[in-house]
Amino acid sequence: MSVSMPPPMPILFIADLHLSDHTPGLNALFARFLRDWQGKAAALYILGDLFDAWTGDDDDSATATQVAQQLADFAADAPVYFIAGNRDFLLGKRYAAQCHMTLLPENQMVEYFGKTILLTHGDEMCTDDVGYLRYRKIMRNKIVQKILLSLPFRTRKNIAAKLRAASCERKKQPENYAIADVTEHGVQAA
Repeated sequence: MSVSMPPPMPILFIADLHLSDHTPGLNALFARFLRDWQGKAAALYILGDLFDAWTGDDDDSATATQVAQQLADFAADAPVYFIAGNRDFLLGKRYAAQCHMTLLPENQMVEYFGKTILLTHGDEMCTDDVGYLRYRKIMRNKIVQKILLSLPFRTRKNIAAKLRAASCERKKQPENYAIADVTEHGVQAA
């Protein structure tokens, strides 16, 4: 008599959802995704930019509240891991605790099914965009983040909106659009 083993449960990877109060359809799809996979996955990895802009764990928007509850519900059956992206790098321990998710460093090695995998949001691999990498280095500095988080929430939201608008304008220029993606050199360096 042979005993067959059940197939392993899938591991889910998501990134760049850019959820906000302005994306109700997308928010509903994310909620459905979590419900559909509840109890059917071994783990969920969120590889950055879950939110369109995260300006601090004191965000009390409807989306932040709903996502925290939905992720906490999902985490009852499988671990949830989070790697910050370029739009939600201020997501911290307090919100992660609400979601029952584990914060990971920006580059995390995991091993699944005999394979070693590098998990990352990947924006550090946009090596041709020197201006963005300079901005990234400043914004990822812990002192700068502490100063930002000391500002009133509304001020942080306004700063984020201005930065997003400037980024959108910059990407409209063909010479900037071409350099705003991951490069082979960046991948090899990682």
